[in-house]
Amino acid sequence: DLTQYPVATSGPLVGFRPAYKRAACGYGPLVGDRLPQAGRLWLRAFMSHWTALSISACLAGASFAAPPGSEQKARDEETVKTAELAADGPALLAFFKKNAVGDVDLSRIKKLVEDLGDDSFAVREKANHQLVNLGVAARGPLREAVTNPDVEIAFRAARTLEQIERQSGPQVVCAAARLLAERNPDGAAEALLAFVPAAEDQGVLDEVSRALTVVGFRAGKPQPLLADALADKVALRRAVAAEALCRGGGVEQRPAVRKLLQDPDAVVRLRTALALFDAHEKVALPVLVALVAELHRDQVWRAEDALYLAAGDKAPIGSAGPDEAARRDYRRQWEHWWKENGKDLDLAKLEQRQRPQGFTLVTMLDVNNGVGGRGGTGRVQELDAEGKVRWQLEGLRYPVDAQMIGEDRVLVTEYNGRQVTERNLKNEVLWTKTVNNLVLGGRRLPNGNTFIVSRNGLLEVDKDGKDVVTVPRPGNDVAAGVRLRNGDYAVVTNLGQFVRLNAEGKELKSFPVGQILAIGGNVEVLPNGRVIVPLYSQNKVVEFDSDGKQLWEAAVTQPSSVVRLLNGNVLVANRGARSVVEIDRHGKEVWKQTVEGTPMKASRR
Repeated sequence: DLTQYPVATSGPLVGFRPAYKRAACGYGPLVGDRLPQAGRLWLRAFMSHWTALSISACLAGASFAAPPGSEQKARDEETVKTAELAADGPALLAFFKKNAVGDVDLSRIKKLVEDLGDDSFAVREKANHQLVNLGVAARGPLREAVTNPDVEIAFRAARTLEQIERQSGPQVVCAAARLLAERNPDGAAEALLAFVPAAEDQGVLDEVSRALTVVGFRAGKPQPLLADALADKVALRRAVAAEALCRGGGVEQRPAVRKLLQDPDAVVRLRTALALFDAHEKVALPVLVALVAELHRDQVWRAEDALYLAAGDKAPIGSAGPDEAARRDYRRQWEHWWKENGKDLDLAKLEQRQRPQGFTLVTMLDVNNGVGGRGGTGRVQELDAEGKVRWQLEGLRYPVDAQMIGEDRVLVTEYNGRQVTERNLKNEVLWTKTVNNLVLGGRRLPNGNTFIVSRNGLLEVDKDGKDVVTVPRPGNDVAAGVRLRNGDYAVVTNLGQFVRLNAEGKELKSFPVGQILAIGGNVEVLPNGRVIVPLYSQNKVVEFDSDGKQLWEAAVTQPSSVVRLLNGNVLVANRGARSVVEIDRHGKEVWKQTVEGTPMKASRR
C-alpha cells in the first residue's frame, strides 16, 4: 500500500517533509515476496522518482546555518534525537567513528548490496540492517545500486540509502559536530580527523573543520595529532588540520601551516591560503592568484572572493574564462595587481570593509500609481537597523532592482525606462546603459563589467557600455536571471522553469521551480548549486537542490525577491504585506520592516 509513504500534497510531489521522523517501514506486504514482472517494472518506475524525493528530504533545511547559542544547541539536540542518536559525548564519538570511511571492505559491501535482491526475505532484511550499520561507507555502492536492473535491489538500495541519510546525512553530521565541539570529550579530535574523508558535502567539511578548531586544542595548546595531520596522506585531512591550527592557535603554528601553501593538492592550497588570509597574512595572496588559473570553475570563486576583497576598486577588469588561455591571462592580470599593490596592502584593514553594516536596500513602486504601483514611478531607499530612511532616490521609472556599488553609488534598473543607470546619492546619473527590451535586473560584477537581465536574454557590458557577452533567449521568455560565480548563467522562464547555462549560453540542465513575479522577481543561486525562488502566486519561498529536488519552503505573502544572508537566514521582499522580512531556517520571521511603497527587491549590506 503505497499510501503509507508520507508524501507532501503541496506542489508536484515535493517529497517527504522534514517534520516526518521516519517513513513507514512496513515493507513486508510489498517486498516480502517477489513481485511478478509487471509489478516489478511498475515499481521500478515509481521507485526512480521516490528515491530522489526521499534523499532530498533528508537534506531539507541542512543548508541553513542557524544562529549560535542555546537556541542552536537545542535545535542540534533535536536533530540528533530525530536521527536516533544520543547527544552525549560518548555517543557522538561513536557516531563519527562509525561513519569514518577508513579501510572499507568494498567487496563485502557489494556482496551485501547483492543480497538485497536475494530470494530469501530474511537474507534481504539482514543485508539491509548490516548496510545501515556501515553508515556513510555504504553510500557509494548503494547509490550505484539505485539504478540496478533488478528492481528489488534498486528499491531496497533506495530504502537503505534513505535510512543512512536520515541517520547520518549532512544535517545530522553538522549538528553532531557542533555538539561534539561543545561537549569536547577526550578523543574528539581523533574521531573528527578520521571522519574527514567521508565529508562529501562542502558544508559538512566546513563544520567539521570548525569543530576541530575547538577540540584540537587543550589548555590553549594544539594537540600533536593536528601537527601530524599536516603530513597525512589524505589531502582533506591536511587541509582541515591547517585550518584548525591557523584559526585556533597562535603564530607559533604558522610556519608549519605555511608549508602547505606548496602542497601538491590545489584544494589544500586553497583552504590553507584562505585560512591564512583570514589571519591577515599576505603570503596567502600570491597562492590565491596562482589558483585562479588552476581551480575548477566551481571552486575558483572562493579564491576570487578573497582577491576582490583585498583589491577593492583596484581589482583587474577580467574574469576566469572557460578556456586555459583565458584563465592564464586572467592570472597574469592578478599577478600585475599583486606586483603593483602587494607591498602596501594591509589585510587587517579589510575586516571593517567586509563587516555587515545592517543597512537594508529596498527597491519599491509608489503606491499612488494605481494597483501595485503600475503607474510607473518608484524609488530606492536604504534603511538603517531601526527602519529609518538613510537616503532615497525618487522619481524613477518603474524601478525593479538596485545594487549598492560603493558608499555613495547605486546601480538602478528601470523596467519602463529600459535602462540601467549608475547614480550618486544626489540622484545624479553618472553612467547609463540603454537596452532594446524591457529590463529586469542589473548587477555590477567584481571585474567592473555590468550584467543586465532583459526579457529576451542576458547581457554583459564593459565600463564604456560596450557589449562583451550576449546570451539571447527565445520568445522573450526570461522572468529573472543571474550570472553565477563560475561564469555560468541561470534564468527562470515565464513558465517557471529554472535553466542553467554555460558561459556560451548552452543549456546545461533545467527543472521546474514554479512561476515567480513576472516583473521584479528574482532567483538566488548559492555557491553549492542550490536554488532559492520566491513563488509569488503560491505565497511561499522554496529552496531546491542543484537537481531540482525541493529541500525547504516557508510561507510568505506574495514574495517578490529573496537573498540568502551571511547568517543563513533569508531576506524577502514581501510585496503583498508591503514589507521586508527576514526568516530563519524554520520559516520563522525574525525581523520585519514595513515600507511606504510596494517592494520589488531587497538586499542588505
